[in-house]
Amino acid sequence: MSLLIKGVTNFLALTDTPAAYTGQAEKMVNVKAAEDGVEFSTPGAFTKTKVFDGSIATPPTINYVPYTTVPYYDFNPSKGLYRFFAIVVGDYIYVGGGSNPSGIAQYTNKFFRFNMVTEKWQRLANLPVNGNTFYENSCAGYYNGKIYFASSFENASFYMKILEYTIATNSWSVVADFPTFGGLDELILVACSDALYLHQSNNAPASRFDKMDYSTYAWTSLTAFPFDRVIIGGKIG
Repeated sequence: MSLLIKGVTNFLALTDTPAAYTGQAEKMVNVKAAEDGVEFSTPGAFTKTKVFDGSIATPPTINYVPYTTVPYYDFNPSKGLYRFFAIVVGDYIYVGGGSNPSGIAQYTNKFFRFNMVTEKWQRLANLPVNGNTFYENSCAGYYNGKIYFASSFENASFYMKILEYTIATNSWSVVADFPTFGGLDELILVACSDALYLHQSNNAPASRFDKMDYSTYAWTSLTAFPFDRVIIGGKIG
């Protein structure tokens, strides 16, 4: 028996309970008038079950992941990236930057966010390049509607800039250079209510500690940590 009367565009009620309905309790019912059937779906789930004239068909589950590529190198996206940054703001997980785990020196400035309510990824504005695509060993903090990002790369070239992402406008700005320092290997960034705090260290060993004003983007030097070197960077605060 068909679940719909020909020409009916709104679902009224099920007139019988064939085996095809088993397990469909608490699911949403969507009319598929063009197919003379209805579709059962679970809110927030990726798998849908369609019912046609009392027969059931279940498509395979699809796991949605952001497809990330890197400049000038086409690697299997299932390998993903490493040394990217991630931060949680509200119902979203923001993820960006990173490098190719195969060891080839390729990096990405792609930026995404994952909605934990709808379970969907969204592509956002790329991190600015400014002649440099080094986005490894990065870290981020959040304050007052904005994400602050800092990144280092372990060789002779360093990005050494503070980036500011405005969530409401989906836009990036380069707001400040790191305070003057020697070769940078690792860093820690923490966004507090009064200022943005940045620790830099290298293999000399040497280090410095500063804070940045959110309004003026001016730096104030602070007393360095009581130890010289941070072994692992990319802290989230």
